[in-house]
Amino acid sequence: MNVETAIQAFAKAATDLPREAMQWALDHWDEAAPGLFAIAERYASGADRSQEAADTLFYVFHLAGETEDPRAFPLLCRLARLDESSMEAIFGDAVTTTLKRILISTWDGDLDVLKGVIEAEPADEFVRSGALEVLAYLTATGRVPRDETEAYLRGLSDTLRPRHESFVWVGWVFAIGMLALESLSGAVHEAFGHGLIDPMVMKEDAFRRNLEATLADPHRMAGFGDRRAFGPMGSAISELSAWYGFSEQAKRDRERRERRDLKRAGSAGTPLPVTTSFGKVGRNDPCPCGSGKKYKRCCLG
Repeated sequence: MNVETAIQAFAKAATDLPREAMQWALDHWDEAAPGLFAIAERYASGADRSQEAADTLFYVFHLAGETEDPRAFPLLCRLARLDESSMEAIFGDAVTTTLKRILISTWDGDLDVLKGVIEAEPADEFVRSGALEVLAYLTATGRVPRDETEAYLRGLSDTLRPRHESFVWVGWVFAIGMLALESLSGAVHEAFGHGLIDPMVMKEDAFRRNLEATLADPHRMAGFGDRRAFGPMGSAISELSAWYGFSEQAKRDRERRERRDLKRAGSAGTPLPVTTSFGKVGRNDPCPCGSGKKYKRCCLG
């Protein structure tokens, strides 16, 4: 195997996790990384926005997270500042799961680049929210000065856009609660009062409970411990192997649905429905469980 065959395996993987190609890339990271990151450069510049490139980058960044390669961080943040559809094409539901861990693992120390993602209005609101939580984690673990983060979050109360309900404000509130920044409680109260946080997602008393739990924790990490798998990226193969989309159960479910659809199409004389790859189900795609709901409103939640 070489870089080109690994790239081909990533691009064509669909619902089958390309374990062999992933392991080869990990074992030959110094050799493979330049060619893999070149795909990200072309995607970010607009030279290649194909779905094959997006599918390849899904694996590239997960592997970069495992290897803790700081070269990935500015590339990932550059992509993160693009519009929602670009990150959706690459990461799918990973936007709200492993993306934060990859950012933590690859952070190169450039805080301004991370802030650029937080403040990028065209970017996906979930990506921006996650970047705020990443900032909180980097601060809680001593890699960013606490007083600097506190001042930045305070300033965002007046400058963060949009000035209407958006998930980016949920990330701002989470960051304040995770760091137990009690001095910003008044700003949080005002944000709730102005309707910037969807009450179906978070209520102010939940923020208070999070704040109090963190204050009561001598290590000030309670806010992170309650959140699923928050921290640096571990084994990319182990992580993705546990995803439903790559599981044997998913394959069996897909085959069952395909047989059902073929039977219905044959009896009704209608064309087969278009299905999505279960390896990377987008948050706005139909949920793989078959409920008929969007993924973000069903199993992703």
